[in-house]
Amino acid sequence: MVNSNSFDMPESEGKILDGGKCECGICGKKKKLGGFINPTPDMEDRIPKIICIDCMMEQVALKNGISRKEALKRRKRMFDAVYAFQK
Repeated sequence: MVNSNSFDMPESEGKILDGGKCECGICGKKKKLGGFINPTPDMEDRIPKIICIDCMMEQVALKNGISRKEALKRRKRMFDAVYAFQK
């Protein structure tokens, strides 16, 4: 059990904070936790990173060959549809 309000993952960049937040290993900001990026053979640093939701979205967008702007537009459309069905 962890008694502090944050802790480091063993050998990783970034921190997991309480309340579903993290200190991002890419942008360094304290935001909502997005997930983890595990190193691949072509990555230079080879250290897993804890990343925020915005950086995760950006990484997935790049992997799928779309821009950050297009990813934001798609996320907005998705949330608009969810809110419409909730009403």
